[in-house]
Amino acid sequence: MNLNWNNPKHGPRGRLMVAVSCLCIALLWCGSVQAEKRWDGTKWIEERPAVLGTPRGDIATIRALLEAERVKEAVIKVEGFLARHAHSPLCEEAMNLAGCAKIAQGHYWDAYEWFERQIEEFPNGPLLSRALDREYQIGEAFLQGRKRRVMRVLKLSAEGEGVEILDKITEHSPASFLARKALLRIAKYHFDEGEFDESVRRYDEFVEQYPHSPKRAMAMIQAAHASLQRYRGVQWDTDPLHEAAERYRVIQAAFPAAAKAEGIASILAEIHASLAHKVYHMGLFYERTKKPRAAAYYYSMVVRDYRTTRWASDARTRLGVLGNIIPLKPSLLPKDFKPSRVAPNMPPPVVRVNPAMPVATPNLELQPAPKPTPKPVVDKSKPIPMRDLLKELRKSREDTSKKD
Repeated sequence: MNLNWNNPKHGPRGRLMVAVSCLCIALLWCGSVQAEKRWDGTKWIEERPAVLGTPRGDIATIRALLEAERVKEAVIKVEGFLARHAHSPLCEEAMNLAGCAKIAQGHYWDAYEWFERQIEEFPNGPLLSRALDREYQIGEAFLQGRKRRVMRVLKLSAEGEGVEILDKITEHSPASFLARKALLRIAKYHFDEGEFDESVRRYDEFVEQYPHSPKRAMAMIQAAHASLQRYRGVQWDTDPLHEAAERYRVIQAAFPAAAKAEGIASILAEIHASLAHKVYHMGLFYERTKKPRAAAYYYSMVVRDYRTTRWASDARTRLGVLGNIIPLKPSLLPKDFKPSRVAPNMPPPVVRVNPAMPVATPNLELQPAPKPTPKPVVDKSKPIPMRDLLKELRKSREDTSKKD
């Protein structure tokens, strides 16, 4: 059909048919153009239609299987895809799809291994963030108690694996938001499990690595809380109390609003009271072990340094019970102290001296000790003659008879 618009042979009806034909051709042309182009985020790029057997066609098949929840077939297709198209950049997506299929099956550790393989072979690929996000979900599931399948039968606790997975995320992409989130989650996990030393270390690691993070104040507060939780009571060392108090003071100076919202002033008052209780307990210990001067030393310390606490009044009561006594720190001894050489549990000898009698001063000069008589040297290399032995035997008999 001649599509010339100005052809005089065409009437109004012919011209209408020509217009409709041109419109259909234009629509078909536009559809074919859009089918052959793909937007990559910055520009349109030419793309051939997906054909089964090609990388694009096979990856489309895997996507369709995953959408249809045929996850086992999808994993099998991925393994075949990696064997046939080993050098295709779409291998990254194939591994990612295999990991998603394993998650759908409930095999979280197998999924993690697929994502790790993807990150290892494509460390800077466009699907890196998607893989890291899936790994975080797996690590979080393990920390919340999800079991890990072993030998297709056993299901074991995998909280340690969860921490390991989150640690891997911080190694793969340390500057990402997900890495900061993973590190805070690890620190919180140790805090919830009562592993306060490790929790303090993790929170300090976050503060050091991300000094400009908006979560910095929260991490410092949590580290101080964890440090305070390490104190086990009056019978234990007070270093955790002093460390926690120092951390809280730093927070008060750096983040006054957050410190006020957290009630750090009251926490510091409680720490002060705990230290007073510890010193008072030391006084009770020395009073119980019959060392009143040492006990008075610690009671006086409570009254002097912790007078605003309830333990100050108790310490004054104990000092009143001890009476007028000079406090003495247990680690110090009086200058005139001399160690006693009297045997234990034996009273010292009582020496009565008459003041009217002169006291003789003993001569303290050492006299030379007499030299011992040298023993006769016997030559053991020669045998003793028999006659000498008989003489010795006869002499010993005579001496024995005289004594009788």
